Amino acid sequence: MSVITLNLGQFALGLGHSDRLTLEASLPFHRAYVKADADGQKAMKLEFVLGYVQGALNVTAEKAAKLVALTRAERKPVDEKAVNAAGKKFAYHVIRAEESGSIEVDLLKKALTAYGKLTAAQKRKFMAAV
Repeated sequence: MSVITLNLGQFALGLGHSDRLTLEASLPFHRAYVKADADGQKAMKLEFVLGYVQGALNVTAEKAAKLVALTRAERKPVDEKAVNAAGKKFAYHVIRAEESGSIEVDLLKKALTAYGKLTAAQKRKFMAAV
């Protein structure tokens, strides 16, 4: 049996191909995520994280659910790494928000929501402070 040598460039090429193909394949999930309400988006993320952890760690669905349910401090480092990677992959493939833009949009949305919940007196006080 011969040994196949793979250099870093070839590895990166394959990884790039894989990322492009999976990004294309995840477009329907992105569209569904955008249309979903907050509970639906949360459910999609949990389903994705569970599936990713199961695949990354080669564990059963039950074991993945137990690992995800643990706190960061309770997980082994390898398990925590898989959960974190799942969240990043979900953001990249499904949420697809531009990093800088999404932070600004999220903050603005939260600020407007919070402002809407203020009483008239609180709004006046807020506007006086700005």
